[in-house]
Amino acid sequence: MDPYTQTRKPWRLSHIVVGLIILSVGGYWLVQVLRHGAFVPDASSVTSVISSKPAAGDHAVPVSAVITANLNPGHSVDPATLDASVHLFRANDLAPIAARVTAPTSGSEIVVTPLQPLAGETKYTLEIRGAKDGDGADVMQYVMSFTTAAPPLSSSN
Repeated sequence: MDPYTQTRKPWRLSHIVVGLIILSVGGYWLVQVLRHGAFVPDASSVTSVISSKPAAGDHAVPVSAVITANLNPGHSVDPATLDASVHLFRANDLAPIAARVTAPTSGSEIVVTPLQPLAGETKYTLEIRGAKDGDGADVMQYVMSFTTAAPPLSSSN
């Protein structure tokens, strides 16, 4: 029998029903988007870090730098959740860096103060994961890296 002249198998009712279901579900969402616009989350309702000092990717950061992460306006962090959720570590070997983590009274920023000067010409990563805001909701995860400057030259006289 010639394969080009074979008759096609008839459509089954189940094929038609599945096709109609898919079409109706897709059509429903299309109508919703056209009626209400695309879904855009309200970022102002989520507590997140909007900037840091040093900024992500900065180079030549002083070895004595204090790292500050600023939250979006109107939000605060629960200081009791910071010790377990804010980590500073060397990027190359993931060695943790001992640091004091605090939040000012307003709670609008997270301040990380290394207990010893950082090593020069080294990449560090700050990670905030699992912190809670003042209402008990999760603060969005934040990860940033920076590189320290060369250590200052010591003068020998």
